[in-house]
Amino acid sequence: MNSGQAYSDRKFRIKGNARFLEALFVFVCSVFLFINYRYVSQNLNLPQKVVVELKTDSPIQLQVYYDTGDGYGEKDKRIRLVPANKAFQRVEIRLPSRFLRSFRIDPLTEPGVVYIKSITLKSWWTRSHSWPADQIVKQFGSLNDISQFELQGDAVKVRSVGIDPYFISTGPIPRINEISWKWGFLISVVFAMACLLVFRIFVWIKENWQAATNQHSPSALDMGLIGAGVAIPLFLAADFVRRNGVNIPLLDQWEFVPLLSAFFEGKPWIRFLIDFHNEHRIIVPRVIFLGLAVITQWNVVAEMYVNLFFLVILLVVLRKLLKDTGGHPILLVPVSWLLFSLQQWENLLWGWQIAISAMLTASVMTILCLSRVQRQRTYTLPALLLGAVASFSYIAGLCVWPVGFIQLLMMRARKSIGLTWLIGGALVFLFYFKGYHKPAETPGVFIFLKNPFDFVKYILAYLGSALSGDNLRQGIVYGAVVIVLFTSVVTVQRLRMKQWETMIPWVMVGLFSLLSGGMVGIGRVGYGIGQALSSRYTSLSLLFLIATLILSVGTMANLNGKWKNVVVIILLVTALILFSGYIHSSLSGAREGYYRKLTLGQFSRSLYHLEDPDDNELKMLYWDVRVLKYRAAVLRQLKLGPYAAETK
Repeated sequence: MNSGQAYSDRKFRIKGNARFLEALFVFVCSVFLFINYRYVSQNLNLPQKVVVELKTDSPIQLQVYYDTGDGYGEKDKRIRLVPANKAFQRVEIRLPSRFLRSFRIDPLTEPGVVYIKSITLKSWWTRSHSWPADQIVKQFGSLNDISQFELQGDAVKVRSVGIDPYFISTGPIPRINEISWKWGFLISVVFAMACLLVFRIFVWIKENWQAATNQHSPSALDMGLIGAGVAIPLFLAADFVRRNGVNIPLLDQWEFVPLLSAFFEGKPWIRFLIDFHNEHRIIVPRVIFLGLAVITQWNVVAEMYVNLFFLVILLVVLRKLLKDTGGHPILLVPVSWLLFSLQQWENLLWGWQIAISAMLTASVMTILCLSRVQRQRTYTLPALLLGAVASFSYIAGLCVWPVGFIQLLMMRARKSIGLTWLIGGALVFLFYFKGYHKPAETPGVFIFLKNPFDFVKYILAYLGSALSGDNLRQGIVYGAVVIVLFTSVVTVQRLRMKQWETMIPWVMVGLFSLLSGGMVGIGRVGYGIGQALSSRYTSLSLLFLIATLILSVGTMANLNGKWKNVVVIILLVTALILFSGYIHSSLSGAREGYYRKLTLGQFSRSLYHLEDPDDNELKMLYWDVRVLKYRAAVLRQLKLGPYAAETK
């Protein structure tokens, strides 16, 4: 056989192997699609919107709630600001593509009158269903604060006497957006082509990445592109805070007022500083709140930016950890997009959640310091101090002590370092729980033992919360996928990789996030499994996704053998599925942040009219209206918070 024929045969084998891998990739994608069919079939429909033709003499906030099978909730709503107009205007509000069981309309957020001529449900295609005024009166039921709901001419007159009027559909909702089999076939073909395109893009990136890693260092252009990829999500998060941050204390923030009052009035305040807040001993966040209150007259928007600053520090720490473990700098791009996900909108727009961001930053810094104690024992002291900071920022920070001890054992650290770590952790635990009394309103600590299956589902939903938006079933599925992936790559790393020790810190980051979720689940599963999807816990679960990402890439880069291509394809398809969930969740978070701004603006009106407030509005800001009125009066007297700009 001559050389030309040998080259031709080799080229044919390469092409044949590539075709096989492409077919395998599409097959695995199809399997994932089939497994996930129930979710896809509920959402893969034509986009739809509701169009309300109305007239109002003053600006209003129109809200539409929808029920797709789980009832109504604050997460199942859309809001649109409507300007005043004496003529009828058409207001369009985009709804999810899922089939609707019913929907309700909240036309006003205060006493007033609005006229509605028609309500139309329209799909992206030509189909629609309309309720003219006479049908609205017959097929919608008025509830709550509506005192008048009657036909006047060709419109329905809706009069509200409170802040929460609404009317709800009583008949079946037509499926005007149901997709036909022709569209389904077309989407399947497009999906297959997209899978092939993604696979070829991945192969191209892999080849260029290998070429880049063969160089001594990335070029200036490469570093510039990586820097841009890292910075974009940070700027998006900062802009999200800028657009939606409101200087209104909310819920737990009103618990800070006694400490604030004592500090500014020169009264004893240390006991307020070290006291418990529920089960948390948030000494470090309270110190930060006090410092910011002195500088900004307690503008809670400043706390939101400090919260974001802690996430930036956490990104820097993850970069150092990535460098220590030999990871390519390009991995910092997906890490940044995960870390600044808008699905954690509640933490970004609530300064009180500095407790979580400070705890996470200190915990990962602790893991970083412990990973270096073998080379330099002086890192032991900062690790102890950072562990204490994490513990006294948020209760989940206590998990850093068992995780740190496991890390030292796996690293085969000196016994003296391990003993020092145990003593430091014991002292922190003793001081932390000194004087602790369980709040009467919280669920029992051992309730998770009575419902272990619910507890497991809670943990899975928690792990998938950053990717599932508001869909509980999807959160559980994503959580199961991620934890199986994490366990698999850790097992492969431990059994097959020669440089296993270098990846131990990332295993600890994932373990810390998992234990934090377990601690949260023990205290919160009594509130229901759906509580695991709360945006405030997303920041905790994001660390698990980041650790899984780094470990998975490390496994793909070092794995050898005949099954390597199959494993790489499975990991790639899994990443695509999870990426789609990330996009959905981030968009959901952006929407929720906008709604938070609108609702806070609505319910905070009574804070500026304490002489004659609406208790229903105040109750949305704090659960005890009487206490809220007193503390608001204290803030007004001290000219702090929302009253800082008021003049006598």
